[in-house]
Amino acid sequence: MTRLANILVAGAENERREWLVDTLHANNVKVVTENSPSAPVEVARRDRPDLVIIDVDSPETDGLQQARDMRGDAQTADIPFVLADSQRSPQGFEKALEVEADDYIATPGNEEAMLIRLMPLLRLSTMHAERARRDSLARQFGMHPDEGTGDRRRSELRSISTVGTDGGERALIEDILDGKGSLTVGDDLFTGEDLLADGTFDACVIAIDAEGDASGCLKFCRNVRNNPRLFNLPVLLLASPGLFPDPVEPFRHGATRVMERPLEEQELRYDLPTLVKRQRLRWSIRQDLERTKIGAALDEATGTYAWEFLRQHLENLIGAAHTWEKHLTLVFFSVPGIVEVRSQFGDEAGAHLTRQLGQWITTLVRAEDLSARYGEHEFCVSLPDTPLHEAGIVMNRIAGILSHTDFAVPEVYQPVTVEVEVGMAEIDPQDTADSLIARARENLD
Repeated sequence: MTRLANILVAGAENERREWLVDTLHANNVKVVTENSPSAPVEVARRDRPDLVIIDVDSPETDGLQQARDMRGDAQTADIPFVLADSQRSPQGFEKALEVEADDYIATPGNEEAMLIRLMPLLRLSTMHAERARRDSLARQFGMHPDEGTGDRRRSELRSISTVGTDGGERALIEDILDGKGSLTVGDDLFTGEDLLADGTFDACVIAIDAEGDASGCLKFCRNVRNNPRLFNLPVLLLASPGLFPDPVEPFRHGATRVMERPLEEQELRYDLPTLVKRQRLRWSIRQDLERTKIGAALDEATGTYAWEFLRQHLENLIGAAHTWEKHLTLVFFSVPGIVEVRSQFGDEAGAHLTRQLGQWITTLVRAEDLSARYGEHEFCVSLPDTPLHEAGIVMNRIAGILSHTDFAVPEVYQPVTVEVEVGMAEIDPQDTADSLIARARENLD
């Protein structure tokens, strides 16, 4: 059976443990439960779960010490973990910040909201695993990537964009920054969107009162999520009570956190720096992944990975998917227009268009998705831990962007447009790299 993720639940008492297990099982997650004091580190070392949920309200175990052990052990430090409590409290936020928890939730709670909060942490776990795989394979290719910048979990805050923070929140955010970052303020949502388009930020905070434009706020969140450059950006909504009758609605539209005004100060003091550190950690991993694209691993004609690197990487992905019973989808983009441009305008024009397409595809896919050129006019992308239906949504959107883009090609005195065909296949139990590649190409349409 293919599953979404593997999660370890440690220390939870019967009612909360049952709720967590039932909720996660219902969403195709394998759950392991452990109650011994040393369980999180021991089990995480052995099983490498995608995420650990540690209960801090259990009298039988010291959840905070378990969290410290997780973060302090070299073999488990990069595994995301969440603190679970019977109810979130100011003291709980302080403790979560102290132990560098990746999130702090109340259980039982809203099932959909919890799952939405866990998904970015599962993707972060995928990015960590992908970094290790690519680094190892690059070294097998005789390359030695730079050591990189390391884990930025402890990095200082940087740039925060805020909109409408006029209820004392601005001063609180500046106090949280403590001179270690910059605060950029927009007066309304339109100005806020312009700020994000023109600058680089680690988080965006939006304050909206009871008379505010709730639908405009949700549209703002959707626009951020649909922007290839911003889709990971944390967006915090500070909303007056009752503004969103369905409390989960803002999450469905792309909000990262929703806090009720007037604010619980400790909640913002925990959430804002934690989300900023997560954002910067993603960028750090992305940079480390890019460092593996060197020498024989690089297709110099397109700036993507070399085909043989992807093929061997795919063998490793298939092995991991079989071992952990995880999803894996392979996607092909076919662009016959490359052949037409080369035939009509020459090799240089065809090569220039091919490179542009390779750069666009690399930019539009996630950091953990590996893209490579296949033959004269095809590109291949591997998507670890991704089911077929999810890959289809993202890849068809990318194909649409490419098909509606005007490309400038030397010696061609008009914009060049291309049609993009997409073919996908999800891993089967008996798949090898060659069989998965063949099925994905057969599905080109």
